[in-house]
Amino acid sequence: MRLSSKILFVVFLMANSFSTPARQTQTNDAAKQLHALFESAWDYEMQQEPVRATLLGDRRWNDRWENLSASAFEERHQYRLALVARLRSIDRSQLSPPDQLNRDLFLHEYEKTIEEYQYRLRLLPINQRGGVQTLDELTDLVRFQTVKDYEDWIARLGALPALMDQTIELMREGVRARVLLPKIVLQRVPPRSTNKSLTKPKRVLSSSHSRVIRTQSPPPTASV
Repeated sequence: MRLSSKILFVVFLMANSFSTPARQTQTNDAAKQLHALFESAWDYEMQQEPVRATLLGDRRWNDRWENLSASAFEERHQYRLALVARLRSIDRSQLSPPDQLNRDLFLHEYEKTIEEYQYRLRLLPINQRGGVQTLDELTDLVRFQTVKDYEDWIARLGALPALMDQTIELMREGVRARVLLPKIVLQRVPPRSTNKSLTKPKRVLSSSHSRVIRTQSPPPTASV
C-alpha cells in the first residue's frame, strides 16, 4: 500500500546528494534532469504520506492524513509509471558513475513498487504492528511547540473519521477480493485496539503546552 521505507531513504539520499561538492560540479543537462526528478519525487511522496513526512521532520502537510481512496492509489500508481518513463528518457551515458548508481537504484526501487501494485497489498491497511488503530501513538512523536502545531493536529483529528471510513472500505474490499492476512495476525489487532486507557485519560494540554498557546495566540479583538 505504501512506498517502502527503503525507497524513501534512497530518494532522500539522492535528492540531497546534489548539495555535495561533487554534485555541484555536475552541470550537464542529464545530471540536472536527474536531480530535479529526485527532488520532485521526494516532494510528491512526502505529500502523499503526510504522517511519514511529519516523522521525517517535513511539516508542510502536518494537517492531513494519507488519502486511502481507490482513486488516490491509482493516481499514485500512474504517477510512478510516468516517473519511471521520465527517468528512462534521461541519457544514462551522460551521467557520472555515482549518478548512474543513483539512477539505477532509484529505478530498481520504483519498478518493484510498481510491480507490487498488482498484488493489492493496499487492501491490508492494518496489522498487529500498526494502522489506524495506533495513530494515537503519533502524539508522542510529533512536535507541539507552536500554535500552528496544535492547529495542524486539530485539523488532523477532524479528518480522522474520513480516514477510518477509508480504512474500513479497504478492508471490506479485501474481504471481497480474498486479500487477507492470516488469522493469527489479525487476532493480535483487537487487544492493541482496546488496550487504551479510557479510565485515566492523559491531560490533553500540559502546563508547557498551555503556555505556548497563551504566548503565541493573537490578542483578542476589542469589541466595538
